[in-house]
Amino acid sequence: MEHATEIKTVAGDVETTQKSIGRFVKFLSTLENDGTNEKSAKLYVAYLKRIERNGGNLLDSDSVKAAIAKKNWSTATKSLGGCIL
Repeated sequence: MEHATEIKTVAGDVETTQKSIGRFVKFLSTLENDGTNEKSAKLYVAYLKRIERNGGNLLDSDSVKAAIAKKNWSTATKSLGGCIL
């Protein structure tokens, strides 16, 4: 991942950066303009944040797939995470 899109803490966790937050806000705005239900749009952003926190680079599909595969999510939840992208 680029340093600009992630900051690692001492514990190794990834914090959401201002750049990522800006992308999430833009994505939320696009979803709302397309008529997506507000709760659904917020759920999608929550999934994206979780993927990013688990090491997925949202600009790299292989990285996202690897991050989703590592999660102990149900098949349906993994499918939803993949569909958001």
